[in-house]
Amino acid sequence: MKDSLILVMLVILTGCQTKPLPEGFPKLYPVSVTITQESKPFEGAKVVLFSADNSVHWIVSGQTGSNGVAKLVTRGEHKGTPVGEFKVCVTKIYDEPVDPEPTNPGDWKIWSENLRNHPPKSFSLVEKEFGDIQTTPLSVRISADGEKNFTFDVGQAIREQIR
Repeated sequence: MKDSLILVMLVILTGCQTKPLPEGFPKLYPVSVTITQESKPFEGAKVVLFSADNSVHWIVSGQTGSNGVAKLVTRGEHKGTPVGEFKVCVTKIYDEPVDPEPTNPGDWKIWSENLRNHPPKSFSLVEKEFGDIQTTPLSVRISADGEKNFTFDVGQAIREQIR
């Protein structure tokens, strides 16, 4: 009993530790971005920050939850964002579901032929301008003592097929 309690505590403690920053990595600050669409929280959107002046060489990103909030991480594993000026890109893709593979071997030919003749489609649910670093109107400035919570609206809901 005592050994299993110690093991559980070790698992909990090691699971709660954050990975140390690599040598030479900048200080990171907790930053969140709230994305809305038509003024409502926009769940499942990918948010990526790109250095406006190329001074930050790491990817900063996050995905919005049901409340529209994305907590940003750098290099996919370090909580927070370095200081800098960033362009903010927001995307969300919807992929049509594919019929499940048949369990009956005789149905494979029909299933694969149908899939070949009618491949699933993908749709962008955000206007193109928000997903392109050249055209996005969204930007943030992260400083040690400045704002750390930002809110952006990505306009009207769309469903534009991706070719």
